Amino acid sequence: MINLIVLLQLVTIIGSRGRVYVLGEAYAFGVVWSFAFKALGVLVLRFKDRSPREWKVPFNIRLDGSEIPFGLGAIAALLFSIAGINLITKQVATISGVAFTLVFFIIFLVAEHLNERKRQRTPAEVDQFNLETQTVLSPESVDVRPGNALCLVRDYKMLAQLSKALEIVDTDKQDLVVATIRISKGPHAGYEKISVHHLFTTYEQLLFSKVVALAEKVGKPVRLLVVPSSNVFVGSAHLAAQLDSAEIIAGRSSAMTPKKQAQHLDRAWEKLPSKPERQVRFLVIEPDGKMHEFYVTYRAPRASATNAEHRRG
Repeated sequence: MINLIVLLQLVTIIGSRGRVYVLGEAYAFGVVWSFAFKALGVLVLRFKDRSPREWKVPFNIRLDGSEIPFGLGAIAALLFSIAGINLITKQVATISGVAFTLVFFIIFLVAEHLNERKRQRTPAEVDQFNLETQTVLSPESVDVRPGNALCLVRDYKMLAQLSKALEIVDTDKQDLVVATIRISKGPHAGYEKISVHHLFTTYEQLLFSKVVALAEKVGKPVRLLVVPSSNVFVGSAHLAAQLDSAEIIAGRSSAMTPKKQAQHLDRAWEKLPSKPERQVRFLVIEPDGKMHEFYVTYRAPRASATNAEHRRG
């Protein structure tokens, strides 16, 4: 990704012949139109996706059961008026901006066409799932026994941790929960009534289809969960605590060492308001099946000095 950005920057400089004025005008053109189209996109989304939101632009009026976003519409209209004035009055910005836009539009169009052909050559078989939303998770609500094993998955092409979990977990004695942490950031993060289609997209459907195929191959039952969180380690710690899991099994991160993964999980575990009074084993599985073992230990709250004096008295 970094190499691609550097390459595009070089192409832009060469294409403009190093003229700073042209680059500045093109940049201004791109910024104002990107803001305008983003505002338009958010405005369209308000009508297409009517699920509850935690934050909204003010000045929304209810009319016949529908909400008219006057505030958001005014912002979009203002941005488009500024963009229109820029288009009419700035000749250099218009020519250079339109030229850059057409070039990148053609590049993205060709890339999309190539990716579509690739997807058609390798069609993915997916299963259909019955979805059930729950605001509070517990062993009873998920129908698992305390002391279960929690296996974390995300990339359907890298499921070495699931293969190892299916190998080492005796599902007659210990239930196996397979969960994916759906990272949710920005204005939609954290609101309670999150819609199902935000959590369970076609990617999660493909991911769980691969999970079910692996589980059926070895003949072991699994419980499937999608959990929203702003951080994968925080979400994993909360989920393990809520389900009273005895083991957390994860794949090796491409960005950090297994020891670093364990440290992040331990810090997230320490911040939990309540934790199971058990030692939780954390396993990090390499793509070749090699296993790294760590432990997240329950630590009882320290007594204050005042309480200690009362006990001695």
